Amino acid sequence: MKLAKMLPPVKASLVSLGVVLIAMTASAVTIDRVIVRQMWPWNGTIRIEYKISGVTDPVDLKVSLAEKGTPIALPASAFSGDVYNVSADGVYAITVTPTADAMPNAIK
Repeated sequence: MKLAKMLPPVKASLVSLGVVLIAMTASAVTIDRVIVRQMWPWNGTIRIEYKISGVTDPVDLKVSLAEKGTPIALPASAFSGDVYNVSADGVYAITVTPTADAMPNAIK
């Protein structure tokens, strides 16, 4: 299941960012209540909170980012938190630390 949320523009130099979470499993896992927050001005990270249900086996998530419809390529090391081996229903969070070359317009 794909879900996307857009970040509200806080400042003219912020990027509009689409986020898609996909559960990498064969079971009927549902991802909903996705909340995306840019943690500016405190730091340059992006926090993604999500609720997952229907988990019967550990699940890995695939996170995709896009700026104005253009995919943003980030290394796996840019993602931390509850990305891999999510093994129970609940609310979880992922932190994205964008690289300067992948998101040059992001506020750091």
